[in-house]
Amino acid sequence: MYQQVNNLANGAISTTLIRRVADGAFIPADERNADWRDYLAWVAEGNEPAPPAVPEPVRDRTPAEKLAAAGITVAELKTLLGL
Repeated sequence: MYQQVNNLANGAISTTLIRRVADGAFIPADERNADWRDYLAWVAEGNEPAPPAVPEPVRDRTPAEKLAAAGITVAELKTLLGL
């Protein structure tokens, strides 16, 4: 099975790249590429690629979570700032 990918420049569905789901490989639209030819044969059999994945929305982290990601606690920051 294959999956469409979004063009990173404009967010539209790419016409020059497809993703093979089995191994996550990105296959460029190049007739010299055996994987691209396999994809075209798969489509010719009546198959359709899955739509692009929708990324998970990024949740804003709390200040404490941001500090933890940097390896410091709120208490340690207060000590460093003399608070």
